[in-house]
Formats: sequence, structure tokens, C-alpha cells
Amino acid sequence: MIAQTLVIMEKEITSQRWPMADFLIHPDVADISPTAFNRMDECVKRGEMEARKVLPQLLALIENWQGEKLRDELESV
Repeated sequence: MIAQTLVIMEKEITSQRWPMADFLIHPDVADISPTAFNRMDECVKRGEMEARKVLPQLLALIENWQGEKLRDELESV
């Protein structure tokens, strides 16, 4: 019951933050329970594999990032 509550809370918090993200890497770990701490290495490996797939897009985003300068310009409009 506690684990289910934590999963629900985590999903709610994450869903509110996704729109603010410039980039998301979302490895498929649906088959791994949030309490399966013994499978942590597998989760990390899946995240690394997913990150390698999208590395060119992430590097392009970093290269073109204007950070606070762009935010300040948009806020002044």
C-alpha cells in the first residue's frame, strides 16, 4: 500500500514537471517495480541505452541553448 502511494505521488509530481523540461529521457522500466532495489543496475543500464539513442538530439539542444538570455528576452515581450 505504501509503495502504491509513493508511485502515485511520483507520477503526479513528474507529470507536473514534464511540461517544463527541455528534454526527457524515458527508458522503459515498466516491468520493474519501484521497490525492486535489487534491479537498480538494470534500470541504470536501460537509462544509459536510451540516452545513447537520443544523444545527437541532446547535443544539438545543448549547442543551441541560450539559457537565461532567451528566457529574459521572452519575458520582456
